[in-house]
Formats: sequence, C-alpha cells, structure tokens
Amino acid sequence: YRKCMEKPLEILIAIQARSTSTRFPGKILEFLGKKRILDHVIDSANSAALHVMKHSQNRIINCGVAVLHPKNDKIILSTFGSSKCIFISGEEEDVLSRFINAQKVVDFDYVVRLTSDCPLMLDYIIVKHINAATYNRLDYLSNVDESCRSVADGFDCEIISLLGIDWLKQNVSSPSDREHVTTAIRRVNPQSLNTGLVQFKLDTEELGLKMSVDTPEDLERVRAYYHAVEFKRQKAEQKFGKRNIYAI
Repeated sequence: YRKCMEKPLEILIAIQARSTSTRFPGKILEFLGKKRILDHVIDSANSAALHVMKHSQNRIINCGVAVLHPKNDKIILSTFGSSKCIFISGEEEDVLSRFINAQKVVDFDYVVRLTSDCPLMLDYIIVKHINAATYNRLDYLSNVDESCRSVADGFDCEIISLLGIDWLKQNVSSPSDREHVTTAIRRVNPQSLNTGLVQFKLDTEELGLKMSVDTPEDLERVRAYYHAVEFKRQKAEQKFGKRNIYAI
C-alpha cells in the first residue's frame, strides 16, 4: 500500500547531440562496429535506465532516455528517430536551453547529462551516478571536476537535480556557460546546492586514456580499441557460451 501511495522518482538520462560538430562534422553518424556512435550511447543509457528501475529496491523509480538536439538538426531525427528514446530540441549553441526544454516535456526530479561523442560509455558509470545522487539527495554529482577528476575522457557523466536546474536557469547567462551547461556550478560551487564527485579508484585520466571522439584520428583509435575488445568477447563466447558472459 505504501508503494502505491509513494510518488515515483522521475529520472531522465539526456544525451546532448548534434550532427554539425565543428571539428568533425557528422561524427555521431560514423559506425563503430555495427552501430553508429550515437546508437552506442543510447544503448548504454537504456541499459542503465533498465538496471536502475529493476534494482531500485524499496524506491519506485521511473527512468527514461532522451536525445537533446538542435531544433534545426534534421539529420538527428531522420537517422535515429526510431531509437528507443524521445527527442527534444533546443538551441544549437545554447545547450542549457535544451535541458530547460526537456524539463517542460518530462517532469523529472533528476537529469543525467551525457554527450554523444562517448560511444564507449559504460552503463554502470551512469548507474553509479544515479544511485549516489538519489540516495544522498545531491543536487549535482559528476566525475568531471577539472581539479580532481580521475576518469578518462570519454566516460564523462553528470547528474543534476531539479533544484540544480533551477539554479542554472537563474544564474547562468554567459554564452560559454550556457553552451557547456554545468561549468558554472563547478566554478561557483553554490552553498545552496549539495554537490559531490565520483572518482575512479584507478586514475585513468593520468594514464592519458581518451575514449571520446572529437576528430577522425580519435575515431580510428576508438575503433581499434573497440574491435580488440569485440574479438576477445567473441573468443569468450566460444569458450564459455554467450549466456555465461557477464558484462560490467
């Protein structure tokens, strides 16, 4: 009976994407294996959403996925429109406006911010952020703080509460901060918000790892890594059987 009366916690995993990247136009359309780059990010987000809802224990959590794209970016809708997520538009340079528009479309309590150039994003990184933020009632949690991050480029993840989004709406005006969405929170660290950091036990940033795709050279490096892992996955399936492989 208590669960029936309890208001579900609404979480939106939002992937900001555009097909007009300045350094590498159309990069999210490039294939990594059999899927496009953006499809990899969408699949990781959906996997994380399912895990959160399935293992929410005594809490009721609804978790969905959205792609936040520029309103004039027809390539996004025509290429990925059948994906298992919703599509919400906003300004191209004013990325914060897309998150504000998302709040109008989806009545969320928390929004997870991902970028579409991280095709190797791991679902359990997203789950870690959601669990830590919701259990500890944090308004902003990330693994990207410039002064003490330990995560490799390509595994960036942030989660912002509704209170955090309201703070951004009221306090962020510069074009740079609105383009990068959360830089103002990390710079100001406002006392009105409860903030935190997710750190890797192994400092992968210090190892110089880069798993995001900003240039054609990045894509070739990520493809080489992806195919090497895929080869080992196939060998593992041959040895243990597909049902006995447990990905993390």
